[in-house]
Amino acid sequence: MRRKMDNNKDNNRSEIDDIDFGIDRYFDEDEELEDGESSSDAIYGCAPETLYEGGESEYYEEDDVTDEAYGVSYGAYETDEPVSEARYNIEREQAPSADNTADIADGQYHYTERGTSVQKRNKRETAQVKRKSSADNAREQAPSADDSAKARRERQWPGLRSNLRVMLVLFTTMFAVLLVYFVYSVTTFGGRWFNNPYNPRIQSEKDRVVPGNILDRNQVVLASTDSDGERVYNDDRHVRTSVSHVVGDNYGLTTTGAESFFSRTLLGFDAGLFERVYSAASGGEARGESVVLTIDAELTAYASDAFRDYRGALVLMNYETGEVLAMVSHPEFDPENMDAYRPKSDSEKRSGESEGETSALVNRALMGRYTPGSIFKVITAAAALNSLAGIDEREFECDGPLAFDGESGVFLENVHISPEEDKKNRNATPSPRPSPTPSETPVIAPGSSPDIMENLLLVRDNDSDYHGDLDFEEAFTASCNVTFGRIGMELGAARISSMAQSFGFGEDFLFSDLILYPSNYELPQRAIDVAWSAAGQYRTTVTPMHMCMIAAGIANKGVMMEPRMLYGTISSREFVQGQRRPSIYKRAITETVATKLTALMKKTVESGTGARAALSNWTVCGKTGSAQISSDREVNSHAWFIGFIEEEEHPLAIAVVLEKAGSGGRMAAPVAKEVFERAIRLGY
Repeated sequence: MRRKMDNNKDNNRSEIDDIDFGIDRYFDEDEELEDGESSSDAIYGCAPETLYEGGESEYYEEDDVTDEAYGVSYGAYETDEPVSEARYNIEREQAPSADNTADIADGQYHYTERGTSVQKRNKRETAQVKRKSSADNAREQAPSADDSAKARRERQWPGLRSNLRVMLVLFTTMFAVLLVYFVYSVTTFGGRWFNNPYNPRIQSEKDRVVPGNILDRNQVVLASTDSDGERVYNDDRHVRTSVSHVVGDNYGLTTTGAESFFSRTLLGFDAGLFERVYSAASGGEARGESVVLTIDAELTAYASDAFRDYRGALVLMNYETGEVLAMVSHPEFDPENMDAYRPKSDSEKRSGESEGETSALVNRALMGRYTPGSIFKVITAAAALNSLAGIDEREFECDGPLAFDGESGVFLENVHISPEEDKKNRNATPSPRPSPTPSETPVIAPGSSPDIMENLLLVRDNDSDYHGDLDFEEAFTASCNVTFGRIGMELGAARISSMAQSFGFGEDFLFSDLILYPSNYELPQRAIDVAWSAAGQYRTTVTPMHMCMIAAGIANKGVMMEPRMLYGTISSREFVQGQRRPSIYKRAITETVATKLTALMKKTVESGTGARAALSNWTVCGKTGSAQISSDREVNSHAWFIGFIEEEEHPLAIAVVLEKAGSGGRMAAPVAKEVFERAIRLGY
């Protein structure tokens, strides 16, 4: 092994020079690697085949490859000296020559230079990485032109982007709400808008289409079109005027009649596709469909006669189906002579020539909003039966009017006024009449204020007639204002209002067959107003149709039916269309409460204020009312009666109001009796 090392000293030297040359070349940044060289070759200054050139066995023994490559004797690894010391010194067993020493020193120099070069390279690479990282960070942190403009906008308008998002969401929401409301409005009110007599399409269609006929439930023709294309009405003037508000007129002066409300059907807009094709193919005049109403013309004319000379309204319906059998509004008008009801000139208006005539166009059954008086006690009684446990077993005292403070309206429980003292003072200076609330619809009879005695406000019974001790049933049948005033204060305005709403007060009636104006219960604040409203006064207003629905709901075990005016239709080819089914409006009260109210109303007709409505063979249940409309004692009250026939063979409910007729028991109840008898005779 030593001989081989001596003989090949020059070769070893050459290899060390190659290593040195390779390291220098690797760290020369301006010189690229030669073709075929790898990075590992450059580091050691030679390729692997150079180290093993000529074969491994030609120069070294198998165990000496590693040591001989670095010019270190094999024996150096056999000593106990550290490897590093053995690597850079000559083995002690061999006497080193000067050449060998120089060679080893030269190799150590090149080895040390190689380590130094690696350190320099690492430092340069580290510096380059840091410079690159710093540059990248600087580029990332340096804002672009767009970013600078964005920053300026943020400084000028802080929160602009978030505000724009809020505005976008707000406008989107508003648009969605508007769209939903539009769809709801068209779906709910579209038919009414179309049937408005001022709709130009309706007017143009009348010139092109022959309107269908209007008939009653017994096929009596109430309106038709003659050969000249003119609209004509029933030949019997009495029948014609009696049903005038039900039928309407051809000029649209009355908006609640069938001529206007069912114009879509009468002009053929509701006709099916086959009917339209048949009409076009036949080549004849286009004709609309005929309308069959639920009313009985004969019964309506009879009910109209029962009014005598009083103004007012009457509604009779089947409380199981909601069919309106008779509807009367006084005064009436003649649809054959509508020139008498057209708008007058200014001079005629000032002279008052048209005052009575224009009032005749108001359908009081649907549009007239009256003070209910004591008929509202069915609402108060329903609230008491529903909310006050044991109310029907309690005893009450009616020994004089209820007294309230004249300014605050607070109930003065310790102030007692005897019936004698009250009668003596009941003709004192009346309180001023409240002004009616402005409205587009006629408020025909605003209620009066409570009576005044010195600095007190009083809730009196009619004609200052007091009843002493009585129970709940007796208070209802006697229509005792004092007792119901006390019950009203015990209930509170909220409970009374809630029950009124259960019966439909305050709701917009969107019925399919008629336009009905809403009834109103204004929530009172003072104790005097609560007591006064419980007796049916204060600012409460109702329509006769609505009060008939309430009576019908009590008779129908608490279920109110939707009033119906359309019995069916007949096509232009005389085919009778199917009859519409009854529709429930709402359940107002439980069957238990309805049964108790029925018993109270039955007792009222048997032995109370409604005795004049009693029939000999049938059970009539009802409630009377005398609605005070003025504090002036010379002005009579409106007379009311609502009721029904209990037997299911004749499911009839009625509401009657006679304006300024006085007592409801004396004036309105007999009218109800006459109409009931006639309806039963006709088989209803």
